[in-house]
Amino acid sequence: MADHGPRIHLTISSHGYGHLTQAIALARELKNNNSDINFRIQCNLPKKIIADRLGTDDFEHDECSMDIGLIQTDPITPDLNATYKGYDALHENYCERVACESKNLKNWHPDLVISDIPYLPLAAAGDAGIPGVALASLTWDCIIKAYFNLTQKAPAKWYADAQASYRESTLALLPMPAMNGDCFLNKKHIPPIISLGKKQNTLRSLLNIKDDDCRPIILCSLGGIPGAKLPISIMINENNFHWLINASDFPNSENIHNLSSCSHWHYKDVIASVDGVIGKPGYGMAVEAVAHGLPFVFFRRGHFPDEPFIIDWLHKNTRVKEISSKAWSEGAFVDPLKKLMNLPPQDAPVCNGAELGALAIEELLC
Repeated sequence: MADHGPRIHLTISSHGYGHLTQAIALARELKNNNSDINFRIQCNLPKKIIADRLGTDDFEHDECSMDIGLIQTDPITPDLNATYKGYDALHENYCERVACESKNLKNWHPDLVISDIPYLPLAAAGDAGIPGVALASLTWDCIIKAYFNLTQKAPAKWYADAQASYRESTLALLPMPAMNGDCFLNKKHIPPIISLGKKQNTLRSLLNIKDDDCRPIILCSLGGIPGAKLPISIMINENNFHWLINASDFPNSENIHNLSSCSHWHYKDVIASVDGVIGKPGYGMAVEAVAHGLPFVFFRRGHFPDEPFIIDWLHKNTRVKEISSKAWSEGAFVDPLKKLMNLPPQDAPVCNGAELGALAIEELLC
């Protein structure tokens, strides 16, 4: 890797793919503005996945995780016992862990640390005297508060450590739809961050859909965390739509198609090419649906603290209908989907958060 420009240590949570999508869109914008930037990306997702999204493998990869986030048994269900153990281990000798990471940063001597959204590296950056930028549509202190009793000694310490670490950031960029970011001392709201895909007219032929078959293609997605339970038995008998699902163990049928058929495509191009979406309202899917003007039928997880912010924003910006998790499992989403498809699309808001975020970061690098 060439090393004659600014050095940025980028640390990314691997809780699904939403944080990666946000952070890499920002990194791409920074790289486009200054090709001499050198990245070290700290994330325990495979380098190939990161490189595919960044558009280059010319970066150092530190394949480790610096946060716990929320451990889940599937895209909907948290494993609170495992999450508790994870936080307890992370915060054992927390000050020593921060000091160790601070030493690691000094050895690499970056000009800037960006975190989406582990808090320990921000504390380490502060300790090392390096500017730190948080990219935060949500923060893990809110997750700790939402799932654990802060009157208990251990969760109270996790929460205090997390908040103190976030306060070490020089700047927090909050891409809409974001939580309030109350833990940050210096914050800036920016538009949504998205790396827009391109509509591919070959999707229907790729899925072996006949030329005279005009039924809409609906992407059914519960995000990047494995273990999704889809109402396949209902979908297979519901032939008003073509259903595009991520279930490699289920063979393609007349109206159900597997995402593995598009494995050589970028996921963002798949989303840009479908006619609607059903799933949960995570940040990435919500912004994709709005940016592409897609009708979106969703059900809440009901416990994740950023959901109300995302849902409120969705209602203001696209054709959207909320159903219950029971309606999802029973397949009662077809009529809501039909109604949304008959509504005119809304104008998408400007989604140039990566551009504005990069400009704010470049000011810190001057």
